[in-house]
Amino acid sequence: MAKKNPPDQRVVYLALRNVFMGANAKVRQPKVIRKFIEAHVKRADVAELIRSYDIDTICETARILLTENVFGSTHEAEVRFPEIFKVSPAQSVERAASEAEAAKHDANVIKDVVQTQEKVSQDVVKLKEVAEREVGKFCPNILSMLKDTNALSFIDIVEQVSMQSIKM
Repeated sequence: MAKKNPPDQRVVYLALRNVFMGANAKVRQPKVIRKFIEAHVKRADVAELIRSYDIDTICETARILLTENVFGSTHEAEVRFPEIFKVSPAQSVERAASEAEAAKHDANVIKDVVQTQEKVSQDVVKLKEVAEREVGKFCPNILSMLKDTNALSFIDIVEQVSMQSIKM
């Protein structure tokens, strides 16, 4: 059974902070506030709030928080409810470990990308050498053209060889 007495403002803030965010934090009219709350009744936190308290008292508490810009400003919410935003030492350690792990992962990804790029560059050089050697056996004039060019990839070399072959 829903209680008529007003809920703790922290409870209302926690349940509705994702409802009244962005442009919705500027709402002040009781009917509109009620519609927003009712539209989110399927969310577990909002449903529990409505089961525990009278919808009219929830709307009034939400209106007060909206009027005082608690939903519109994280700073206002933190000033109003510092205990909600307080980070425990255990959470700080966990966060630092998580950030360190993420940084390590990012460093490994960067290392892998750099190694892959180096390998691709080496492969291109080898392919160019092989292409020059093999093409030189059959088409010496193409070989001289390839030596004069600064082809960046095997595809460039193949395209140039194809174009030269078409001209022949």
